[in-house]
Amino acid sequence: MGGRRRYLELDSRNELERHSAEREILSTFIQGTAADITKEAMVYLADQLPQVAKDANAKLVLQVHDELVIEVPRFNPTWMEIPQSSSCTVG
Repeated sequence: MGGRRRYLELDSRNELERHSAEREILSTFIQGTAADITKEAMVYLADQLPQVAKDANAKLVLQVHDELVIEVPRFNPTWMEIPQSSSCTVG
């Protein structure tokens, strides 16, 4: 929890164990990057949502994997496009 993991299988003579460790390392890196991007999008959206959807009363409810769930009491397509900043691209 919260530390570095040592992949001792990388030095294994067993090819299957070695390839499994390599896949695990790559997957961990990709998932960590995706989590960082989602977190940045959440922070950006939480900052922009009150300004863009003033009268829609929209709320950021939760995150499920790579999706952000926003609760909107009534549908108003005029605020659907949130302006993008140079620090975070939401697409």
